[in-house]
Amino acid sequence: MSNPYQTQVFHAPVSAKEIYCDRREYMRAKEQKENNDELDCPILFTPITTEDVASKRAISVAKFGQNDTITGMNFVSAAALTEWFKTRPTHPLTNQPLGINPLALRAKYAMDLLRLEGLHSMEAGEPFDLTTAQVQELFQIFLKESTTFQHRFPLENAWMQCHLKMGDTGIHTTFDGNAGEQRTAAMAFLADKPAGTGVFRLSSIQSTNLVECFAISYVSSPQKTALANGQTVVIQPAHIRHVAVAHVMGYGYAIMGAQAGQKLPEMDADGNPNGVPLPSHDEVWPSLLDLLLWMQSNAAGFDLSRMVLHK
Repeated sequence: MSNPYQTQVFHAPVSAKEIYCDRREYMRAKEQKENNDELDCPILFTPITTEDVASKRAISVAKFGQNDTITGMNFVSAAALTEWFKTRPTHPLTNQPLGINPLALRAKYAMDLLRLEGLHSMEAGEPFDLTTAQVQELFQIFLKESTTFQHRFPLENAWMQCHLKMGDTGIHTTFDGNAGEQRTAAMAFLADKPAGTGVFRLSSIQSTNLVECFAISYVSSPQKTALANGQTVVIQPAHIRHVAVAHVMGYGYAIMGAQAGQKLPEMDADGNPNGVPLPSHDEVWPSLLDLLLWMQSNAAGFDLSRMVLHK
């Protein structure tokens, strides 16, 4: 398929994204092997075939225990989830209230995408998918034109709501170095920038195979300068905010109240969780696009159109 969006290809380095995606594939394959080449969907006992997984009709769903600990992971068909939520406002794996869990909206997004993909296949005669290069180009368009993006690219928007991962966007290539070096580089880069200017960067919170982390640094108020002896001097440095964002497998995107070095949920090779709870968070969004749109409307001084992906 040709790429109508591409203007420049960015190559993201190996990062936590690969660990996260590899873990999802490992767990899917393990469950499939244990169920005679099928995934046993726990909702309405609907089997998920290999074909269903390949066409991305299976949604990963985290099972939670007490204190926001992840105790397991299942793969559930979008159709089965949709039927479940028609009559039940509870989590399908625990029958507990959903609370801030956006699972119902994730199921809706998946069904919307399947419908749009079906229309595309009938018109184009081929299945729809996006390459990493196309995703990176579309993500830049979304940042600049977030209010009109869904109208201009309805199918692409639906795909990104369901499948976009942070590492696919190229955000980890904005600065070189480790997380601490990237934070320092981001602050230096933003020091004299206008209000709203921001960057994506690696987070000082270590990602795991269940949680992929990154950070947003942006200028909430610009530096103030004055003339002194014919020279411009800084009388008040810019105020730069740092936001820690996490993509939790089977759950969604959240702004986390976590500190550098803090442990996160993880599973070993046999699928056993480490019992570490998620850091504190007040809201969870079903997609990266939803989280960024929320920040655009609610984070003081944040401006999506001023986000810088690559220096």
